[in-house]
Amino acid sequence: MYSTYKALLRGESSSISATTLARQLTDLTMIATSVESEDGSKTINDASSDIRLAITKMIQDADRKAQHFTDAADRRFTPDNDVTDAMTSYTNALVACTTAGYQPSWFNLSELTGK
Repeated sequence: MYSTYKALLRGESSSISATTLARQLTDLTMIATSVESEDGSKTINDASSDIRLAITKMIQDADRKAQHFTDAADRRFTPDNDVTDAMTSYTNALVACTTAGYQPSWFNLSELTGK
């Protein structure tokens, strides 16, 4: 998802298909999933309130948009490609994790800002 996120932030989103976005957003809803659990709810519930709220919102927004893309493909209508809500909540989750000292190793702010 991160490479798509970078492309969207850089305005390079025209080459990203709705199918790709749907798959990546669906994958995003499985954050914190482990071999022992079906979903990441236990890990998320154990997190601080700031992280828990940001991750939960991200999952909800990603799931809603992924479902929209899937419905569009199934019913053959043109999807609304606006992923602003999902990307905003993704950003907020990254910020919450980073602020709490859990910056993902793959997250590089200079790649996004060019600084």
